[in-house]
Amino acid sequence: MKRLRFLAMLALSIFITQSTLVAQDAPKYNPDDINIPYKKFTLPNGLRLLVHEDHKAPIAAVNVWYHVGSKNEKPGKSGFAHLFEHLMFNGSENFNTDYFQALEAIGGTDLNGTTNEDRTNYFQNVPIGALDQVLWLESDRMGHLLGAIDQAKLDEQRGVVQNEKRQGENQPYAKGWDIAQKAMYPPYHPYGHTVIGEMEDLNAASVEDVHEWFKSYYGAANAVLVVAGDITPEAAYEKVLKYFGNIPAGPTITRPGVSIPVRDYDTRATFQDRVPEERIMMIWHMPEWANQEAVWLDLASDVLASGKNSRLYKKLVYEKQICSSASAFVNPSEISGEFMIMANVKKGKSMDEVEAMINEILNDFLTNGPTEEEVNRVKASYFANYIKGLERIGGFGGKSDILAQNEVFGGTADFYKKKLNWYNKTTAKDIHAAAKKWLTKGRFTLTATPFPEYAVSGNEADRSAPPAVNTAVDAQFPDIQRATLKNGMKVVLTRRTESPTLVMNMMFDAGYCTDKMGGKLGLANLAMNMLDEGTKSMNSLQINEKLQLLGASLNTYSDLDYSYISLNTLKQSLAPSLDMMADVALNPAFPEADLERLRNQQISGIQNEKKSPIGMLIRVMPEMLYGKDHPYGIPMSGTGTEESVADISLTDVKGYYQRWIRPNNATIVVTGDITMPELVAQLEKRFGTWQKGDVPKKNIPMVNTSNRKKVFVMDRPESPQSMIMATYLTKPYGQVDETAMEQMNNVLGGDFTSRINMNIREDKHWSYGARSMVINTGGQRPFLVYAPVQTDKTKESIQEVIKEVNQFVTDKPMTQAEFDKTKQNTIMGMSGMWETNNAVNGSAVNVVKYGLKDDYWKTYSQRVQNLTLKDANMVAKTVVQPNELSWIMAGDAEKIMPGLQELGMEVIQLDAEGNVVTKKAKP
Repeated sequence: MKRLRFLAMLALSIFITQSTLVAQDAPKYNPDDINIPYKKFTLPNGLRLLVHEDHKAPIAAVNVWYHVGSKNEKPGKSGFAHLFEHLMFNGSENFNTDYFQALEAIGGTDLNGTTNEDRTNYFQNVPIGALDQVLWLESDRMGHLLGAIDQAKLDEQRGVVQNEKRQGENQPYAKGWDIAQKAMYPPYHPYGHTVIGEMEDLNAASVEDVHEWFKSYYGAANAVLVVAGDITPEAAYEKVLKYFGNIPAGPTITRPGVSIPVRDYDTRATFQDRVPEERIMMIWHMPEWANQEAVWLDLASDVLASGKNSRLYKKLVYEKQICSSASAFVNPSEISGEFMIMANVKKGKSMDEVEAMINEILNDFLTNGPTEEEVNRVKASYFANYIKGLERIGGFGGKSDILAQNEVFGGTADFYKKKLNWYNKTTAKDIHAAAKKWLTKGRFTLTATPFPEYAVSGNEADRSAPPAVNTAVDAQFPDIQRATLKNGMKVVLTRRTESPTLVMNMMFDAGYCTDKMGGKLGLANLAMNMLDEGTKSMNSLQINEKLQLLGASLNTYSDLDYSYISLNTLKQSLAPSLDMMADVALNPAFPEADLERLRNQQISGIQNEKKSPIGMLIRVMPEMLYGKDHPYGIPMSGTGTEESVADISLTDVKGYYQRWIRPNNATIVVTGDITMPELVAQLEKRFGTWQKGDVPKKNIPMVNTSNRKKVFVMDRPESPQSMIMATYLTKPYGQVDETAMEQMNNVLGGDFTSRINMNIREDKHWSYGARSMVINTGGQRPFLVYAPVQTDKTKESIQEVIKEVNQFVTDKPMTQAEFDKTKQNTIMGMSGMWETNNAVNGSAVNVVKYGLKDDYWKTYSQRVQNLTLKDANMVAKTVVQPNELSWIMAGDAEKIMPGLQELGMEVIQLDAEGNVVTKKAKP
């Protein structure tokens, strides 16, 4: 019962009242001017086509929605809609190979398929030259699938889905969602089971079931196809008619109407799980997606728990500090919905106290309703999200997704306009009335119309081979401009004029690694989190409220090598947003009360890491690689240890700020519609008085440690999977050909169709996914291979990884076909690589972070095009070192230790802190 909240990302014309923004005056948004222009066509076979033109990048988004989900499953067939989604990627009659293989070869991005209770969708972004091929592929699996489905493919994807289910159930609190779904809906209700389904139902699925499902629901008349991007509607229609026009409509489908269960009484249940904190969830039924009251309740949830000034967060987390987190959200589906409140109880605090406080806050809300100020704040924040999402055409929440969702669930692709007007016209009285109607009890319509006449075109597309791909790519990266402020702060600008957003990252050469340079473990993390908790003129809640009014977001944080103050705002709000950024950077108050709260939250986060399989490993792996005294030999999350964080004082936090957060240790990287003279003037005005400081010199020494042929085991009793990780250190960034290394890693373990993933996931069905990667740092970098695998295949999975890594640099090196595929995918994938300002800013940040040349990204395409197979295999010989592999894993030690001891390696069991518990020498 995951939250599927509709965060629309729209285009094109946004009118915003121009006025001087003051704290009490939020921008005014006119929803009638929010528009995604589109043209709708209905093919003779009933397929609905929606086309949206967007010519800012030479790409197209293709998004297909089938109006079928888990609510259409028969009793005993739970999980089938999702299982069928997986089968759709395994080849069709005229292209009987993995769908990912095809898309990775033509630069496909934002590629996925998803299933929920009400729909199944398949989407991808591709270079415009590849559009014909993608439409051919999508139409082939819509109209020509059954001949390619056999028992072997069903068994393969059944195994993958079951491992996906295991992986989900292996996470803390996961049991709760299954319990909640079944408590809120009776078993005969269409929502009376989870989307992922039950293991026994998945085991019972047959090839005959696959055929029946396809014939019942995957006809053209049950689908909506959206094409958005660098194409005209007429051209898109011509292509779609060519490829889809001869696909049968499929049978008519009877759809369930709105069905919201009536719950007259409150009920409760409890469950146990391997978790670090108690959690309380409260759930009520609410109206369906297309109901105006669902909008009112969405805003009610924001008043209760969106931002630090929201009622639940402010009282439970900020003031009373009895919870480490508090949230409220809605999940409006097609025929019913849920309103949820959720809070994690801090250790040492009482569940009863938290529940009583939530009831007190909720009762006050139900009695008095929200204030006008609260309503204005959450509405301003909601509409600001639309503007910030103007750029994306594909993926989750992109414009193609919005059009499809509204066509399927709203009956018309521009139904979003009605919803936006509902949001805009909502009053405090509306929210109050909806809350009283739906949240006061039960805590845990039919018309007939003639079926249309459908016909096929009678003209079949040429399916002897996929259409050729146009491999020409014209991806442009802006020039990098540089300047320096009078106080030494460096300025880097990548100017883009197409979007109203500005992205700024102020980078300080500090990061988690400084914790070993006179600090305490976890200090960089905690100190940067403290930075935006208050200034000399505003407390944390006031900062948060003003940012929401501005439609801006400001974050302070660290990674291993750098600390950051980041700002994402709108051009019209730049001046007051920069004022906020400067106030946070120059005038931090470091309130003592907030230190205690954040310190406890960081400790709670550490405790969560120790319960999560991947969290357990990344806490211990760096010390294993670098050694205890190395600056990088710390938990990778940067959270430190419970003991070290408990010992961090306000003096420590202020000391970190004084040492590292100085203008002469900073570079501000800016992306957006502003010139360098304008930017420098704005920055000098706000940061010009900031004084330089004496900044310590960072030293990241080279190391020569080795744990080859050792297996480190962290016990996680009753774990249904083992998280396995093989790792060692490789060369720093820039000391190998990075473009060649990217291609090498894509083939070995970086892509979905990589050797390791195809072996462990697709061939063996032991894992939901296995990958290899190099984690970029300022010094020597970890190379690692990781996979969550089913417990009884732990030893065998290790053996398969060792085999793949060995063969890659010995008797089975990368082939020309593998190299050509990943190289072409990389080149063509650049069509959408810098679609958003955030993406451009991220690339510019890497130029600063790793000391790259200013033209690194402008010449990136040419450097990739010039690569040869020999280049990639030479880098593989340097980077891939099978004899250096050491292993660390989290799993049920009692079950996996016997097998590990058969590997011929030294097996060492560690506790949660990485200390040795037992050693067993290799036999």
